[in-house]
Amino acid sequence: MSPLKWTNLSFSILVKTNFRLANLQGALLQETALVDVIFEEANFTNAELAMCSIVGSNFRGAIFDNTSCIECLCRDTIWCDGKIIDDSTI
Repeated sequence: MSPLKWTNLSFSILVKTNFRLANLQGALLQETALVDVIFEEANFTNAELAMCSIVGSNFRGAIFDNTSCIECLCRDTIWCDGKIIDDSTI
């Protein structure tokens, strides 16, 4: 796992980035654009995702224990349970 605990990725634009198995515990992602990003099996425990734009990304198997997701817009995104979220706010 990558050492990204408590990282602040707010106001970033991440495109075609591979965060598979990343340890994003406590990470802060506010107003972050996530386009075609792989987060398979990443750990988002205690992380905060707020007002993110998430397009074509993959969260299959990701851990979202005590994670805050506020007003994130998702399109064509695979969520942790394998369901595809299309044009929804989470």
